[in-house]
Amino acid sequence: VGFLFGLGFDTSSEIGLLGVVAVSRGHVARPCILLLPALFMGGMCLVDTLNGVLMAWAYGRALEDSMQRLYYNLFLTTTSGFIAFAVGSVELLGVANACEGFQGSFWDMIATINGNFEILGLAVIGVFLLSICLALSCFVRVFPGGQPLEEPAK
Repeated sequence: VGFLFGLGFDTSSEIGLLGVVAVSRGHVARPCILLLPALFMGGMCLVDTLNGVLMAWAYGRALEDSMQRLYYNLFLTTTSGFIAFAVGSVELLGVANACEGFQGSFWDMIATINGNFEILGLAVIGVFLLSICLALSCFVRVFPGGQPLEEPAK
């Protein structure tokens, strides 16, 4: 699945194109071209690992109180879902715009975002880190003291 997912990236097709051009011009030895996919794979592994560490840290920060933990994890999961929906919507609208050639300021904005997807990625990281900090600081104030999630059985 990861291999098929990677084939969908513009970066992997760009790496293939760079490799074909470099070999056809004779400027680079064929074995050296294999370094490009290896570097791409290393970068993807690094980013995926950092994402996993961040998510483990974020969910591991769940507070001791069960009610706080429930709402904190619900907040983080909702934030993750919202971000995934927003990124998917931008990508879908970008494909629709490329196929149909829509006009207008909204479609120009979608084309700009799709042309600079790395900025959207940085914005996603910023929103997620900000939401973690907001959640950690607010949930202690919203749920003071230990409020149990359920009443203990008598």
